[in-house]
Amino acid sequence: MALVAPVGNALIVLVLCSMAWGRYLSDFRNGLAELAGATAPVASYRAVRRLVRAPLAAWGGTLLDLAVLKTGRSHSVALFVDPERSVSAD
Repeated sequence: MALVAPVGNALIVLVLCSMAWGRYLSDFRNGLAELAGATAPVASYRAVRRLVRAPLAAWGGTLLDLAVLKTGRSHSVALFVDPERSVSAD
């Protein structure tokens, strides 16, 4: 035990630093992905689909595709909809 006691604190510090380093690298990679315009997580897609389902059904159209981009805390959403009828700009 006398051999481990002087080194014990250093080992604990090394373990804590390696955990912090792993978190830093993960956050850095996620930040780079957001800057590069990577798509949002699947949970964001599901939330947007749930949110759009009722108004789209009431309006009478079909959702063709969905694009969700996450930048920081904000999300940019583009819906591609087939209105299934003519639409005028009145």
